[in-house]
Amino acid sequence: MVALVTGGGGRLGNVLVRALLEQGSEVRVLEPGRRPISLEALDIDFVSGSVLDAGDVARSMEGVDVVYHLAAKIDLRPKKDPMLFPINVDGTRAVAEACLSSGVRMVHTSSHHAVEREPLDQPLTEEKPLAIHEKCDYHRSKAIGETVILDSCRRGLDATIVNPLRVSPDVLNELHYNLLLCYTGKSRRSDPMHRLRRNARWSPPLPGCLRPSR
Repeated sequence: MVALVTGGGGRLGNVLVRALLEQGSEVRVLEPGRRPISLEALDIDFVSGSVLDAGDVARSMEGVDVVYHLAAKIDLRPKKDPMLFPINVDGTRAVAEACLSSGVRMVHTSSHHAVEREPLDQPLTEEKPLAIHEKCDYHRSKAIGETVILDSCRRGLDATIVNPLRVSPDVLNELHYNLLLCYTGKSRRSDPMHRLRRNARWSPPLPGCLRPSR
């Protein structure tokens, strides 16, 4: 299997890259700028480019079987990064459109922030609506990103959406194989934070990332 990982140099992305390599997959990573330190010495095909550039996305997708879309901008500060919506929404749309036109399966990494938190005395589950009207720009950007994927699914995209919770270094150290099983659909564990949407393929969650108690 040839897998493209957008944002593969990030905290979660580099763990997925390693897990895919351990499985024996060929891995390509799309990241802006130079190869990040987190990917040094790994046997990957590194493509320097942006998910906002259709040419970069098309070039990185040549010959791949699946795209793991992890590229995102995370910013919870009052004064937000101006690239928040372009990357989280427009970048997601660009990758989804490329996958749709190429007939390539897409795994989109969203966030628990994409669903409405209220009421706070109730569990945060996939039954809650998307946080389209949330005051926080980051929450809204991830929610809108999911609507982009769901719309593409209605047009024929083969996609899976996963919604990790907070990812800490100690959790990541335990995730190599668990993360791979979840992303490739080989794990069959159930978890209430997995987002299962109509027209999107069922996929189990990331065991460590989706447990707030860990």
